[in-house]
Amino acid sequence: MKKFSKINRPSWIFQRPRKLKKLWLDKNENTHPELINLYQKILKRINPVFISTYPELGSLYKKISKYEKVPSENIIFGHGSDGCIKNIFEAFTQKSQKILSLSPTFAMYDVYPKIFQLKHSKFDYSFSKKGPNLDLKKLLKKIKNEKPKLLCIANPNSPTGTALEIADLIKLTKACYKVKCNFLIDEAYYGFYEKTSKILIKKYKNVFIIRSLSKAWGLAGLRLGYIISNKENIKILNKIRPMYEINTFGTEFLKLLLSRKYLNQLDFILKDMKNAKNIFYKFLKRKKIEHFLSNGNFVHFKIKTKNRKKIIYNLSNISYFRLSENHKCLKSYSRITLTSTKNINKIIKTMEK
Repeated sequence: MKKFSKINRPSWIFQRPRKLKKLWLDKNENTHPELINLYQKILKRINPVFISTYPELGSLYKKISKYEKVPSENIIFGHGSDGCIKNIFEAFTQKSQKILSLSPTFAMYDVYPKIFQLKHSKFDYSFSKKGPNLDLKKLLKKIKNEKPKLLCIANPNSPTGTALEIADLIKLTKACYKVKCNFLIDEAYYGFYEKTSKILIKKYKNVFIIRSLSKAWGLAGLRLGYIISNKENIKILNKIRPMYEINTFGTEFLKLLLSRKYLNQLDFILKDMKNAKNIFYKFLKRKKIEHFLSNGNFVHFKIKTKNRKKIIYNLSNISYFRLSENHKCLKSYSRITLTSTKNINKIIKTMEK
């Protein structure tokens, strides 16, 4: 159809499978070895009947409500954060309306405006030696002048690794409220940043918080996410959801994971990854390798030394990683996803060869 002619999407038909013998550090997944061990324990507890039956979601909503300390009426699950984003676009925008997002950011914020035939305005991060920079005053002015119907901000953002403090998010929320604009705050990387805008939903009806279970919790393959918002917004989203928001296997897996025993183990794994990040930062600083601080589970660095090709070659032999970002605020920077302290030391040893 003509309306989809400007949308370019990758085809998975020709995708090459990654090899298990390498470290998977290219897509910001959590493949920490201890996490894999934890999930093997949970898998043993899942009855195979849940592959053959439809999901029963009531008890899961109670568990996630208790975990988030938010009433069930303020939460709705979706097919990953990606599906949650799509649902918000579908329910709260109309053809030819304007939406505003940052650039660079999650790729689907560029796709859904085209699918739903919206006008898409972008606000660019600028380059600085300390990392990508966001001019908040200019962004606030843009909201006031353009009066979008939806503002989309990932916090922390990928691929920049930047994050806005709650005081800045409140300013953006108020600016949006004045022009009758909804505010989507994508907290996919919350598990690594541990600061949330959740408090905003109590006061502002125009705020949507999105959580993904793909990043910190390492459930990318199960496609699980949820939205936290005003209960009236959730009622609207409930009207456009599929028959079942998520599958039975994901439902039962998450119910088990939300027990305190497993959450404590997950916390231990995340602490190890944060320690790995600090170890990698110290290495980059010691070697005088240019890099940016990140609020996500990834680090950007730029290798300028004469043996750059050798380092890249050695890294490619043991891992998958992002060789170079395309946006001007990250150009020529490589990106590596964080892993365990043991594996990050393996990466460091490889880079020192």
